[in-house]
Amino acid sequence: MSACTGFCHVAYCRGLTPFTRAAQLPLIPACPRGRYLIAYLCLIGRVAGRRRRPSAKVYRSRSRLACSGDISAGVGRETVDLVQDNKIQVSRLPSETAIIKACPPMTVVRRFIGLTPPAPPVTLSSTISHGPSTSAGVSGLTAAFILSKNKNYTITVAAKHMPGDYDIEYASPWAGANYLPVGKEGTPSQEYERSTWPELAKLAQEHPEAGIHFQDTVVYRRKKDKGPVSEWFGELIREDAWFSKVVPNFRVLSKEELPEGMDGGTSFTSVCINTAIYLPWLVSQCLKNGVVFRRGVVRHIADATSLHHSGKPADLVVNATGLFSLFMEGVQDKNMYPARGQIVLVRNDPGIMATTSGTDDGEDEAVYIMHRAAGGGCILGGCLQADRWDSAVDPNLATRIMKRAIALTPKLVPEGQGIEALDIIRHGVGLRPMRKGGIRTEKETIMGPDGNAVKVVHSIGHGGYGYQTSWGCAAAVVQLVDQSLTEKARL
Repeated sequence: MSACTGFCHVAYCRGLTPFTRAAQLPLIPACPRGRYLIAYLCLIGRVAGRRRRPSAKVYRSRSRLACSGDISAGVGRETVDLVQDNKIQVSRLPSETAIIKACPPMTVVRRFIGLTPPAPPVTLSSTISHGPSTSAGVSGLTAAFILSKNKNYTITVAAKHMPGDYDIEYASPWAGANYLPVGKEGTPSQEYERSTWPELAKLAQEHPEAGIHFQDTVVYRRKKDKGPVSEWFGELIREDAWFSKVVPNFRVLSKEELPEGMDGGTSFTSVCINTAIYLPWLVSQCLKNGVVFRRGVVRHIADATSLHHSGKPADLVVNATGLFSLFMEGVQDKNMYPARGQIVLVRNDPGIMATTSGTDDGEDEAVYIMHRAAGGGCILGGCLQADRWDSAVDPNLATRIMKRAIALTPKLVPEGQGIEALDIIRHGVGLRPMRKGGIRTEKETIMGPDGNAVKVVHSIGHGGYGYQTSWGCAAAVVQLVDQSLTEKARL
């Protein structure tokens, strides 16, 4: 999740059986007549539960349910207020109508996948701990779009949910996103971010239908901030940041422009993305280039070769499965880990995008405010809780998030008012697909259960910066795909 993808991944739950609970993988195949078949994997999230009329009742979860994926209070105007004893207490808050049911422990999923989930602090939330990531995510769709421009490739993207479904169990269209570079100089992430900015800026200028707009942005720094958030934002808060030569209107703030308690800051022009519009736009571009979208599930990465629409085995699989790469047979990348994020989506507009290097509420809590394009609402965040699989909305954290956002950007509410003046749309929790060592973009040959070798290109570990690295990372994926298939042609 990012102050973009990851942060706003929402989730909810849907009944599953151990036979329907499997990895949802989007693919990219091709056609028989001398063209390459590429399997493109993009895992989706599944969850348990269903919508009900709002009331003050407590709904118990059904023992047959299993769930996975990112959890949230749903879509639209739904929110979860309190989780206790494997139950979700539903109540009405200002401008909210809540409903959602809880998931039980992950015993069904564990038996099916053959994994032992970690011991989370809340039993209820352990249901998502081995769930696949959101389907047809931005990294996968962007690479599919670029690959589809090569007419030698026939591509299939397979998943349970696709952008445009707007189903309560599919969260991606409701995520938020922006461009706040965090890649350290000399790393692949830095190059991916550098290469992505021109593409996002071009879309904002020339394609308003993509749901991207420019925003005035301020980044504040406090000398006393230490910990994971400050470290994560280390490059972002620098006054001599490498991206000062990339984004427009970059400047260092004067002392007179700094809010009380801030030791430094910068301002520049960035973009914010309404993903409910942007992801379907990416799908539409893929469709225009002949990409086929279908539903499909796999358990081992080698199984993905059987999912392309031509009926023939794919020549290559692109693994863009996010956190599921930690568990998917044939990959099981142990460097992958979740970083829990929580946000509040409101209708208020502060007029700027803003963030800081840390908070006084804990080293793993953050402040960021971004207003999405085309009526997408304003995201207030957040936190960066490593190795936390907890999917329940923390009401105390939500309160701190809202108070910090108003303190940083007072124009969120009328003068003299507090969080009671925030027009809440929903609360959300998501798991960023973090990876020790950073983004993994590389090619590999993996042996399938049947002994056949499968060519794979990995694109995983995008953490909370999937959107702002999407175009640069996709270009690297395309280069590796071309190399892999050229090598195969020589054999």
